[in-house]
Amino acid sequence: NGSGVQVVDARQRNHMSRNVDLMAGATWRDPDHVGEWIAELSPGKPVVVYCAWGFDVGRNVAKTLIERGFDARFLRGGISAWYAAGGARALRPDAG
Repeated sequence: NGSGVQVVDARQRNHMSRNVDLMAGATWRDPDHVGEWIAELSPGKPVVVYCAWGFDVGRNVAKTLIERGFDARFLRGGISAWYAAGGARALRPDAG
């Protein structure tokens, strides 16, 4: 449910322009600008990162966070796997 962890939606900007939903409890962050938003994360709280399909984008963001000292993991299969498993969805705040 996202409590106890920080959930980062790291789908590419062009993917987000075509989708209005994200994982419940997640915040979208542009994966191409990790250096700009990393300071907004709490270093003492674990981070779960996902992208669309759980390949390079999510893994690379998680790797960057780990290299900067965060307890970070990526969601294997991405948001597609989350939805296939019945995971909760939410509308992006700017999609309303």
